[in-house]
Amino acid sequence: MPSPSASDTVGQIQKGYRAVPISQADGEAALRLCAMVREAPDPVAGVFVLLRESIEASIYLGALVDAGGQVHQWLELWVQNINNLDAALEAYRETFSNHTLDERWTKRAGFLARLDRAGKIEMGFEAAHPLPIYFDLALSGPVNPADAATSAPWELCLDDRLLEKHGLPRYSTSISRYLCVRGQAGPPFLPATAGAPENDSTRDIKQALGAVVPLNADGGLMMLRKFTPLSYEAYVDLLGGQPWKGIEEGAKVFKLSGVYRTLQNAEAVEQGGAHLFLGKRGGAGRLIETFHLKLDLLLQAFRAVRDFVREEQLPFLNLSADSFRVALAETGSNLPFLWTGKVALSALGSAFALPVETGDARYFITDAGTSIYRTATPSAPVSAVGAVRIRKVLSQNNNSVVLEGTISTQERIAISQTDLLWIRLTLSSGRVDFHANLTEGLAQGEQRFRTLPQVLPENLGLAIRSAEGVSFPNVPFETLPLRSSPCDLYSLAVLGVRTLLVNEENTLAVALDEILSLAQAVETTAGEGVDFGARVRAIATADSRWQGSLGPHRLLKSLPFAPGEALAYLPAELWWDAVAALIRCFPGATRDAFCADLGDAPPLALDSAFEPAIVALERICLRSRSLLFVDWKYNSEVNAVITAALRRHMAEAGR
Repeated sequence: MPSPSASDTVGQIQKGYRAVPISQADGEAALRLCAMVREAPDPVAGVFVLLRESIEASIYLGALVDAGGQVHQWLELWVQNINNLDAALEAYRETFSNHTLDERWTKRAGFLARLDRAGKIEMGFEAAHPLPIYFDLALSGPVNPADAATSAPWELCLDDRLLEKHGLPRYSTSISRYLCVRGQAGPPFLPATAGAPENDSTRDIKQALGAVVPLNADGGLMMLRKFTPLSYEAYVDLLGGQPWKGIEEGAKVFKLSGVYRTLQNAEAVEQGGAHLFLGKRGGAGRLIETFHLKLDLLLQAFRAVRDFVREEQLPFLNLSADSFRVALAETGSNLPFLWTGKVALSALGSAFALPVETGDARYFITDAGTSIYRTATPSAPVSAVGAVRIRKVLSQNNNSVVLEGTISTQERIAISQTDLLWIRLTLSSGRVDFHANLTEGLAQGEQRFRTLPQVLPENLGLAIRSAEGVSFPNVPFETLPLRSSPCDLYSLAVLGVRTLLVNEENTLAVALDEILSLAQAVETTAGEGVDFGARVRAIATADSRWQGSLGPHRLLKSLPFAPGEALAYLPAELWWDAVAALIRCFPGATRDAFCADLGDAPPLALDSAFEPAIVALERICLRSRSLLFVDWKYNSEVNAVITAALRRHMAEAGR
């Protein structure tokens, strides 16, 4: 992505890129909110500089630019993108709506503002939809498309009655979006999202708008944040002694100026007193300080996740190192600016809560795929088609119905009392979705289920009550394992392994395998009533394997002494307590784990899963800080005063 040149503080725009205002009104303003565009569109990446995508947003590089072309602030431009939701919500598309997605966006924008007000820039489109934003092919400026016949601008149609009148899905109850001409109470409508139904009242959007490039095709909600340059992993490696290459985009490397300029020189970072307090004390000093800085960084990540989950009562379910970035602050000369590292969430959770009331659990869906940061559930999710037989239709006191039935499929479904089964039945009066628990296995390929109580519209209620004894072929179904905030705790534990135990000689996969092996060794060793940290320390000390693979020498790229000597400088008790805290973050890995399994969190207090881990890390972080700042002479004087006071108190009490 483009950035200032290394010779300027704020910088000119990198050659080959342009800053184009996103609003026609800003064209002559002294300061302009711009999107960064490529002068020569990339065949794959396109015109805009896409930083990343989430389940419901496309995040582009932007900048605050003055009339002279100087960049005063690099920005992230978040644009709501409903099209990203199709894969994640394929089976649950009818469960969610534009209305709930807009509410979710506005709530999250408010959370980010409270989390870091200085890093969040209000632009007025966090809760109110802007006009669609397009650019002409010459990239001379933004275009708010207008109807050729009336010159009135196209805008997102929010009028449910108008859409329904013309046979189109309502805005508030669907995830289809259409553009209409402002002030015109009729066709044409332009489908602006993938999969939006079409009829005689719609026109093709490309033909209607012509040769323009969309930045915000459907007038989705937007928000603006300051750009955070350093990835979490790059900063962890920087603390360990590796230089920062800069920001890479394709074959190019952009090097930021200011506080970030010196990060390309590893020797200056390691040796310069302006960067690390203990840099002049050699490898031992660097080891201690790096441990504290990395531990503090990890603790910030834990707290950021806890705060988000507390705010939304939703898990992430997609956490990884890419979920965080790090910003540094400018300091005066000879001040250690690496101590200013501040963790920011760069991606928000992808989980959606299913509107299913089970009483003792909440279920979530996500688009998160396979990753080293995510563990497999005991029963793998299954999505397929099967045959369903309805055995009984039971009526409840609140006019809800419960189905008991059998599902037959060639897919292997693991039985779990906490698994949820989604099925979609097609009745004469329409389709209806049910959620059920599996109750028992029968013959090969068959499972009994019982649905959760559900209140149905009168026509569907009558139809389903007449379906007792009926067999339904080709029924789409999915199984949904119980996953909650302990999944995020697992991800944070892996992040801890990446932070403390990975260097050039130890990959994340190897380090993760080693720490889980250590967890198994501790679990199979008798130690009832013995502190968990002490048990880890005893096993690690007795076998040199653990010291070699999981020792503190992994904190740094290289050491001026043998790896086995690292514990001579960093207290063994402190180090193995940190390792023990990480082990306890893996749900179910040991009897002492903070969570028993991936669903072990109160349904209405999901953030409580992180509290024990945060408390443990805070204590270790405080102990590590004492190695850096304690004045032992002064401390001994304080101890003498306290001892003398206690003796006087005891003497007086004995009289």
